Amino acid sequence: MSRDAFEIAESIAAGQPPDSVALEWLASGLRKWGRGVPLEAALGLNHAGRKRQRNVELRAAAEAICAGRDMSDNDLAGELAARLQRFTVDKLPRYWRTGDVSGFDAVEHRLLAAVLTGAPPTSSKKNLYRIIEREPGQETASLVQADG
Repeated sequence: MSRDAFEIAESIAAGQPPDSVALEWLASGLRKWGRGVPLEAALGLNHAGRKRQRNVELRAAAEAICAGRDMSDNDLAGELAARLQRFTVDKLPRYWRTGDVSGFDAVEHRLLAAVLTGAPPTSSKKNLYRIIEREPGQETASLVQADG
């Protein structure tokens, strides 16, 4: 599925009619719920789902930082940690006050999406390294596809 569970849930909550992807997500979740899985987990909206989506967004931010540059995972994690720190101190408080994202670049849009998952934040280089770590020889473009 190209859209994440949180995006689908938010669109339905905002009153948008569910499309075929949203209906399948909802039907699948309700089937799981009917078998006894807690509703949040069945719909992928639990803590694990939030962390999974946060990590997808952090990987996408890392990919945007790389943007074709040849960087080691260690250097990339360091740059991501620095960008996340600056974002948290500077642009995130402004976003909470105004809701304005017009001055955000591609990395900052992904960092905001990571924050909006509601998963606990992580900004340590060590934790970010674990999230974005690639297999030797793996292309940067596949960062987003990895599960973490």
